[in-house]
Amino acid sequence: DAIITNGYLHDYTDMDFLKYAQDQFRQTGSNPEYKDWLGLVQKMPSTKLSNYIMRNTDGLHFENKTTAWGLSEKSISNGVVYADLDNDGDWDIIINHLNEGMGVYQNQVNTSTNRFIKIRLTGEKRNIYGIGAKLWITADDKTIFQEAHFGRGYASSVEPVLTIGIGATNTIKQIKVLWPDGKLSVMNNVPSNQTINLKQAM
Repeated sequence: DAIITNGYLHDYTDMDFLKYAQDQFRQTGSNPEYKDWLGLVQKMPSTKLSNYIMRNTDGLHFENKTTAWGLSEKSISNGVVYADLDNDGDWDIIINHLNEGMGVYQNQVNTSTNRFIKIRLTGEKRNIYGIGAKLWITADDKTIFQEAHFGRGYASSVEPVLTIGIGATNTIKQIKVLWPDGKLSVMNNVPSNQTINLKQAM
């Protein structure tokens, strides 16, 4: 799935403003004393739009779920983070709205049948979150691959914890972590629906 915030405070593609700006450049462009470029930028209009949330349907295609999933509120937003705020195994969403209060959206997915594992990595030295580590989680004869990267585009991030849905299984056969320096950590027969802390092997 994917969520996209709408981005900019000023609508610099507004055609009326572009015409106005061109007129200003024609009138003052040759005048070296004209310095009110900030005032010109501040006259750009603002247009509130809804953010977008898209559901991945088959790995390659997406469908727009903005209204169905409750994100149709119009705002000007330039940052988003997702984290499991209520510790129920699914991600909740926090969106930064410019000049307004932030939006907090609780994930209402039914977790009564599907289970999860949360993995918090502690790396060595300055790489405290283990960024770049590769993980393989094997459950019910299926292996899930994850890589520890928590940045999500400009001004956006995620909780530095890997939250992984594993279906209905109660026990994970194996968790294998390949750390950035090539060291390997392995855990077997791990109960699901918990958070585990893994430290980089010495």
